[in-house]
Amino acid sequence: MVGALAAVALAGATLIPSAPAGAATGGVTLVDSGTTFTGVVTVGSNVWAYAQGGCGANPNESYLDEFNPYGQMIRSIDLGAAALACLSTEPITTDGSVVAVLNGDGVTVVDGSSGATLNSISFSDPVLNFAYPPNPFSPEGALAVSGTTLVVVDWEGHAFAVDITSGAPLWQVPPACNPFFGATVDQGVLGLLCFPGMISAYNMTDGTPALPGNVSTPALGYGASMVASGAYAYFTTGLSDTIGRLSVPGYSFSGVASVPGGADLSAITVVGANLWVGSTSVNAIWPVGVVSGAPGTAVTLPTPAVSIAGEGGVVWAALQGGGLAEVGQPVPLFLASSLTLSAPSGASPVVGSPTTLTATVSTPGTVTFYDGSTAIPGCSGLSATTTVTCAWSPTIVGARSLSATLTPTDPSYLHSTSPTLTLTVAPEPTTVTAAFPSAPVASGPVSLPATGSVAGTLSFSVGGSFLPGCVGLAAPSGSATCHASLGVGSHPVTVALAPYGANDAPSNVTQVVKVVSRLLSGSVPFARGSSALDPAGRAALARLVAAIAAGGYTQVHLVGLGDGPGTGALARARAVTVAVILRHELSGVRIVVGAQPNPGSRVVVVASL
Repeated sequence: MVGALAAVALAGATLIPSAPAGAATGGVTLVDSGTTFTGVVTVGSNVWAYAQGGCGANPNESYLDEFNPYGQMIRSIDLGAAALACLSTEPITTDGSVVAVLNGDGVTVVDGSSGATLNSISFSDPVLNFAYPPNPFSPEGALAVSGTTLVVVDWEGHAFAVDITSGAPLWQVPPACNPFFGATVDQGVLGLLCFPGMISAYNMTDGTPALPGNVSTPALGYGASMVASGAYAYFTTGLSDTIGRLSVPGYSFSGVASVPGGADLSAITVVGANLWVGSTSVNAIWPVGVVSGAPGTAVTLPTPAVSIAGEGGVVWAALQGGGLAEVGQPVPLFLASSLTLSAPSGASPVVGSPTTLTATVSTPGTVTFYDGSTAIPGCSGLSATTTVTCAWSPTIVGARSLSATLTPTDPSYLHSTSPTLTLTVAPEPTTVTAAFPSAPVASGPVSLPATGSVAGTLSFSVGGSFLPGCVGLAAPSGSATCHASLGVGSHPVTVALAPYGANDAPSNVTQVVKVVSRLLSGSVPFARGSSALDPAGRAALARLVAAIAAGGYTQVHLVGLGDGPGTGALARARAVTVAVILRHELSGVRIVVGAQPNPGSRVVVVASL
């Protein structure tokens, strides 16, 4: 209602067409469908919904619930089990600061910001001393509030004003009409809509009339309602598809506007630049431009709206079938962020070796990488604009579940966690070093030392067969020695390491051990009376040189034999001839020369290690 309501009148009807009620329902969210609400109001960006005892699915309970614009319940105030009749008007009101609801035989007033109860006013309180005690249990009745003044109007048309803070009576007016259908306050003027078709107005300060008389309207019925906006008051009749408009100046009423498809229009409110109107019989609400009167597309609801309220781009409707319909839910409270985690194609992680993990973010922020539930060392709180990397050195073999989290720099973005990346970690490689003799050894007992790069056990084998006593030798410090007996020949000895730690891989090494006879003997023949080698002698010596070299012998004893008594010099000459050739052919071999005149016409050769 306008402040100068003393000069208002019902202007000529403005046509407000609408789309069919079966239009698309995009953008409608159903909230708390298990509760029957009989009225809604908005305070700031939140909505307060009244679950009134006596109606729908909650006949013995009364609650006042607050929801934020995203459909999340902020609080629920238990108003007790006091029951009311299922009123056709809305038993809830607000001035944008406080919220008041009819509750049993009185009114409960709460702070719209904190939810704190400011007062509970009982109509039976003798202090009020009402000349016409309100009857809230009637099928009609409603509230209006402005500042600290609360007005209660019952079905007989009585209007009672009390101070919200103290509960003290302020003023009351006798019935102007009945039953009562709607009330609205604008710029300090209270407008009342009542049966059979009448609008009256009073000043909120003292209850004095703001009009010299009542203004007639078309016939009103169940669900009629009224709302003020700017220089106009809009009302529905509850009986038809019409909206009436009261304007300044003048006192005449020239008609009402038709809303196609909107049979039995009832609940009405103003949200921004639009009127929103509902029906008692059609599952839809309609937006209508306040200034232009241009219709918008009807929004289909699950059931008819019994009360409508809104703020900004959000419209709320209490549904006849239970729950709240939220139309035009705003942009999510936080924007979504995303994060992906990747490793190089074909990555084969190994314990102890770094693998590069890359996180790709949708918005700048800090990233923390995880191996299971443990943050990877050195990879926490890393700054990322588009990508960031982590050098991950796994410590456990097997399948590992890797992930990353993003904390966006912009607080309007939600935190996010990447999908899990699973990689299989191989054990850390190990090595075995065999310290076997590199030179040939004499047949018999042989010591074969070996060292693993990690603690474990060492097993020695030749050609797939384990050497006796050399299986599973403990090597807590990495080293162990196999004592074995090997025959003459070349033996490929394999040493296998079985690490104690599960994160270390087994390994092995093979080294050939050459075993020769302790002594190699032979002779080089000479012609009688000669110290020079003939073809037979040269051939025999060549065979001996090859055998000595192959066996790795390091020392050779030569004994020259003569042709009998008195041939000692010949015997020595023969030994020297052989020694000269051996020294030339066998580098590093010690040659010991001896001679005897005994008949034999040869040089005896004995090689040893």
